[in-house]
Amino acid sequence: MTRTVAELVGLLRSSCSMPRGPAQIAVLEKVIREADALRYTDLALDARMLATSAYLEDDEPSKAFATFWWCVAAHDRTKSEHGCRNSLLWCFKSIIMALLGLSEVPLHHIHGVLDDMERRYRAAGFGVNAVHQHRWYVADHVGDAVAAAEQYRLWWATPRDQLSDCLGCETAGRVEHLADVGRDEEAIAMAIPVLAGGLDCQEQPQRLLTALLPAYLHTGRLDEAADAHRRAYLSLREEHANLSLVAEHLRFCTLTGNHTRGLQLLERHLDRLDRPPSPSLDMAFSAAAAALLRRMAEAGQGGLPVRGRRNAGSRVADLEAELRDRALALAMRFDARNGTSRQSDWVHAVLAAEPIVEHLPLSGLLPTTRLTRATPPAAQVDPALSAEELADLAERAARKHDDRVAAAAWRRFDEVCPDPSPELLARSLDERGDLIADDDPAAARDQWTRAAALFAEAGDEQRSLTALSRIDLLEVTTAPSPDAAVAAVATLRARVDQVLAVAGPEQAARALGRLSHAQRTVGRFAEAIATLERAAELAGAAPASELHAELALRLADALAASGPENLRQAIDHARRAAECFGALDAREGQCQAQLLLGHLHTAAGDLHAAAAVLRKAQASDDPEVRAQAYHQAGRVVAAQGRVEDSHAAFAWAVAEFAAAGNPVGDALARVDFADACLRLERPDDAADALEDVSPRLERTIDPEALDRARFLLASAYRDLGRFAMAIVVFEELAASRAATADHGGVGQAHAHIAVVLAQQDRHHEAAQRFHRAADAYAAAGQPLAEVENRRRAALAWHRANDLERALQALDAAATKVGLDDADTTTSWHRAMLGYDGAQILADHQRVDEALARVDPVIPLFRSIGATGEAVAAQTLSGRLLLSLNRKKEAAKVLRAALRQLPPEGDEQRAAIEELHGQATSR
Repeated sequence: MTRTVAELVGLLRSSCSMPRGPAQIAVLEKVIREADALRYTDLALDARMLATSAYLEDDEPSKAFATFWWCVAAHDRTKSEHGCRNSLLWCFKSIIMALLGLSEVPLHHIHGVLDDMERRYRAAGFGVNAVHQHRWYVADHVGDAVAAAEQYRLWWATPRDQLSDCLGCETAGRVEHLADVGRDEEAIAMAIPVLAGGLDCQEQPQRLLTALLPAYLHTGRLDEAADAHRRAYLSLREEHANLSLVAEHLRFCTLTGNHTRGLQLLERHLDRLDRPPSPSLDMAFSAAAAALLRRMAEAGQGGLPVRGRRNAGSRVADLEAELRDRALALAMRFDARNGTSRQSDWVHAVLAAEPIVEHLPLSGLLPTTRLTRATPPAAQVDPALSAEELADLAERAARKHDDRVAAAAWRRFDEVCPDPSPELLARSLDERGDLIADDDPAAARDQWTRAAALFAEAGDEQRSLTALSRIDLLEVTTAPSPDAAVAAVATLRARVDQVLAVAGPEQAARALGRLSHAQRTVGRFAEAIATLERAAELAGAAPASELHAELALRLADALAASGPENLRQAIDHARRAAECFGALDAREGQCQAQLLLGHLHTAAGDLHAAAAVLRKAQASDDPEVRAQAYHQAGRVVAAQGRVEDSHAAFAWAVAEFAAAGNPVGDALARVDFADACLRLERPDDAADALEDVSPRLERTIDPEALDRARFLLASAYRDLGRFAMAIVVFEELAASRAATADHGGVGQAHAHIAVVLAQQDRHHEAAQRFHRAADAYAAAGQPLAEVENRRRAALAWHRANDLERALQALDAAATKVGLDDADTTTSWHRAMLGYDGAQILADHQRVDEALARVDPVIPLFRSIGATGEAVAAQTLSGRLLLSLNRKKEAAKVLRAALRQLPPEGDEQRAAIEELHGQATSR
């Protein structure tokens, strides 16, 4: 099909609103082909200018060179006054940088293009500020320090004009120069006012903030450096982020001891090396990545896997060698082209750079988390104790939940008794299996198996059976399926019966405690409670009071899990456990009981008591217990409306979960922390906290947590103005909700996307999204939510200047709220449909129809007590009557509006009084 000029122009214009990438390029190439065929030279020129930028952004410089030089030749050939001249001159800057990044382009050719650029700028009456800037880039690239200093001086001395980079980009280049030559204070002083003044370039402020990183680090401004990294990288997460800037952030992570963060960044952008934008950017990224991986390997992390599509199965050490060699090989190619060693020297410097600080906390979490919690003193064990006394001490400590003392006692045991008797070895294996069961169940099983055999050989049937019962319980908690877990419970029950036949009261009670744990695990709460009550009866004759505390703690947990009707009993037992552990000076057991008690008080709605007891639990020496106590405390104070306090508690929870090595707990705490940040209007901290939590949340059994994280992250991006990223994450949320047939959740996600689109004045797309939201709510059986979104779709169609679709959307919504629906909420929605319809019609000068829609809703708003809406409808009615010159009626309506206006409506009162004045004037 042959298109007309007008159709091709329309197609060209439509390409401007498309996302950059192959689809946009395909449209531009189509316009170029058809314009060439029809010999529409000006149109072909416009299309090629746009294509040049598109090719450069899509990492296809060779195509960009072809279209650019075609445009230059066409312009020179025709000497036309076509409006592309300034665009051509501007584009010289991008072409210079693209040529410089290709090692196969001779240096003399780049200098020739620079000379041509200067000649054209002067001939067109422009200054040469940008020319000196790009001569500086070339001099710096080849390592000519004298020429670079002179070009920097000329660049600084030459006035800016309309072909200069934006102030932010120009300042970023100057900051890079000053930082390179060690003038860090000048660099910072130059940048601060520019950052404070506001920047509207799409490359800012991330480029300027990135340029400041070395200066901040070298001058000891560590907080500013961390903040600049976080703020800048938020804009660099996208797939097509500037790879040289990403490389600088990798270097920053290496220099500040943030290897984990650096690895996350590396994994996110590593696939770019499959199709690098240019050899120079490939070199910069590879060098920075190799430096990071080298530090990780030196820290003993060389065997860690590096995730990413291009390097599935790669390890840190192997990838470090690959990227180091890659960077050095590329540097040698540039040096051969340039006749200097500048690029190889730079790569070697990056690879060898020493950390500036051992570790710089980067999180946007509360500053107190940057303080190091005092490490609990190492557990002290009396060096005079014998091996048997040490075994007794370790067993007593384990009963009090003091794993630190137990572990210390067993370490001392190994020193005192490297070759223990079979009985002592069996005791060691039995108790140590308990210490490692959570982290390494297979190793624990092996130790208990050996212990059981040794006890049996020694004739200690009770201890042998006890060790085997531990294995049986492990089979329950690690069972691959519910059926397997139930079968394992039956095995354990039989084993416990054997223990009961040979054990005394204390060991029998402990065996029943293990059985209750298994029963609770498979959801047999009534059986677990009955088993524990039986154990308590047996323990009544035992002198070991820590057993009473342990059974009370287990009973509290089982009662709480069995249902809300047993909550009060559970609280009583948890309190008794805490008191009993406290009387024994068993602080760790007491803290665990207090943690459970805090959860139970929360469930009972006694938030004050919950907060008080959770503060006590935070004194634990176990970072996992502290983390959970802080996390639950944050939720408690959040429920009390104390957002700042919840923010602080969640921050501590994140720090403690990290210290405990619990990535899932860390991720869950970050979600709550991000929620608090958004409530405190700190979206940057929220986005930073949620970065990369998804893989960890996928390990949880609660899919809601992952979707909540998505919602909060998308909301943070929206509040930061990162609209494209917000839409991507909201789309992920919609897909996740759709996968579980949660139509209401799908509707909510689409509605949020519509709002983001509307914020960008993309009202046509917003209207379509509101309709998708309405359809989803209809499928969910939520008619009022459907009505609300069809009404919002109508308003979006109105803003898109599509009256017909706006009215259709309103009419479709009206069918869902019939006159027979008398409840307040339905009446409000019905009235809003009339009010918005009147507004839309009024804006299209269809005054009579607008009046017919608005007048009936005034009494409807009044009938449900919606005074503000009623006044707004009366004001609109008065304005419409005035436009029809029905002043007497208008005055009456407006007087009624003034009488009903609430006292706080001063601004609205002035507008109504002005209208009333017009209605009463002659």
